[in-house]
Amino acid sequence: SGSSDHRVWGADELQRAVRSIPAYIDMASLLLILAPTSRHSFDGRLCDYNSWSRRGWCRMERLCAWNSRIRVPMIVCLGPEAPLFYDTINMAMHVRVGRGSFTCCRFGHVIGGKRVPCDKLALLQVLQSLFYT
Repeated sequence: SGSSDHRVWGADELQRAVRSIPAYIDMASLLLILAPTSRHSFDGRLCDYNSWSRRGWCRMERLCAWNSRIRVPMIVCLGPEAPLFYDTINMAMHVRVGRGSFTCCRFGHVIGGKRVPCDKLALLQVLQSLFYT
């Protein structure tokens, strides 16, 4: 999910993208999780399905899929030769969205030399809209 990449998005675009996650997922017929094992181009960190599952915004997408009006199936692809599998409710049951990894927190809320707000504040707004509207 690129919604938390402060290097690319301006503040207004970021907020609009974040707020649209529930509506986007609600209109989707499928959430395809592309999570092959690779290295992050920015810092060389290992990226795979486990790292995807730890990311806060990815957890939010998963939560939205499980709470959409019509259950949105989540299919995981780990690579071109790997068999596809369903991301199930059992995988999502104990995942705490707010305890996920957020880029802003990892960089001490300073990105590109600029102070950035914590994504968890935006996450709270999205969660409130998801459950209280």
